[in-house]
Amino acid sequence: MKRTVAVVLVAVLTAVLFGVDRPMWAAQNSTPPPTSPRLLVEKQLAGIKVNSPVKVRRLDGTFVQGLLAEKRPDDISVDVYRKRPFRRIQLVRRDTILLSEIKDVRKLLTEKQRAALAAGVTAGVLLGTCAIALASYHASASPNANPSSDGQPPPAGSEAAPDHSGVTAAAS
Repeated sequence: MKRTVAVVLVAVLTAVLFGVDRPMWAAQNSTPPPTSPRLLVEKQLAGIKVNSPVKVRRLDGTFVQGLLAEKRPDDISVDVYRKRPFRRIQLVRRDTILLSEIKDVRKLLTEKQRAALAAGVTAGVLLGTCAIALASYHASASPNANPSSDGQPPPAGSEAAPDHSGVTAAAS
């Protein structure tokens, strides 16, 4: 029973974390995705707020990475920044890109989101390592061992587990 509850819990958490929003049968009844490149870009931009970090791939293969400054019906503006060690970030330029020139737009993770993701992965690795170490410790402990004997055999009158291996000693 505990194993079934654990499997269901892991399945639900995985579905929540990886963004399963609707059941599979609902996806079959939905309308087909837009096929026009401009409609695809507009749909991607609809889920991105202004002042969010984005990476824009143009049709010619170049990338622009920065903060989405403005969204207009025919184009977008992206503020491109430069990071230098031990200095503040500096605004380099503002690129205005027509929607017809865009191949793909992706929202990037913020610094806080990256830090939270790294902390979560680190905590998961540490908890997993502790669980494995604890399981191996408990597996190595014999159920009939007397912890106070320090490796000495049990006394003759104690109930020790009989050897039922079926192997007989051969006389040499």
